[in-house]
Amino acid sequence: LGLMEKDGTVVEKIPVEQKVPEEILDRRRRRRGRERGEEGEAEEVKLGPSEKIEVTMFNRDVMSYGVEHELTYNKAREKRVKFVRYTPEHLPRVYMEGNQLTVGYFHETLRLERTMPVDMVILATPLVAQPDAGELSQMLKVPLGQEGFFLEAHVKLRPVDFATEGIYVCGTCKGPSDITECATQAAAAASRAAIPLSRGYVLAEAIASDVNTDLCVGCGICASLCPYSAITVARGPKGMKAEVIKAACKGCGSCGAGCPEKAMTMLHYTDEQLIVEGLAGIKEVIL
Repeated sequence: LGLMEKDGTVVEKIPVEQKVPEEILDRRRRRRGRERGEEGEAEEVKLGPSEKIEVTMFNRDVMSYGVEHELTYNKAREKRVKFVRYTPEHLPRVYMEGNQLTVGYFHETLRLERTMPVDMVILATPLVAQPDAGELSQMLKVPLGQEGFFLEAHVKLRPVDFATEGIYVCGTCKGPSDITECATQAAAAASRAAIPLSRGYVLAEAIASDVNTDLCVGCGICASLCPYSAITVARGPKGMKAEVIKAACKGCGSCGAGCPEKAMTMLHYTDEQLIVEGLAGIKEVIL
């Protein structure tokens, strides 16, 4: 590996091991970790090469979302950066051909095997989720995606909110982001958190769980099933009973489905209401 000046002059040789670090080799195919959005690939060359340097970028695809990244990609193309697409079935190969470092690849347009002599091969390092993200996810009752990053409530409508009320997300814990995006998300998360604090109260869901204390035996099954930690079991005048934190309840119905004593019901969605609704639907179909 060598360090280059902008004119292409190698100023320093750096000996490196022949083994490629596992965390960056073919990360895309193993579906763990995210490239800095192949839009970040264009970001790598935004300064552009000099006339003495030829840059070729091998990629699965280039996702240059947003005006700024699209301009960066176009600027790289203007500076003669070549983008070569490959598929998982035809991965690029790096090998020595005599004394010449060579990249072999399958040209998707020409449908031919091609080779390219190169002076330097640079692997793009992916952003990988923190190993303790799963533990934090269980603790806060917030979801993780396939790649181990946190998932917001809605990517368009609630980009810094979790489904769990009172917890907000920003930065690279939800995926690759640049400095501008991280700062914007942080300001948005702070603003969202300030709303209930300044208002002084929280609006609860109309559809929430309700406990029939006469039927509840305090077994705690509902509390263990609740994905939002909205149920606690505490001792009261009638003994150990479940209690629902209305502000945290999302009305998912997990507790009602799991309660062996049928002590948990959903407001506005009781068994009686659902049965009547079903019978009315059947009657309408018959008529």
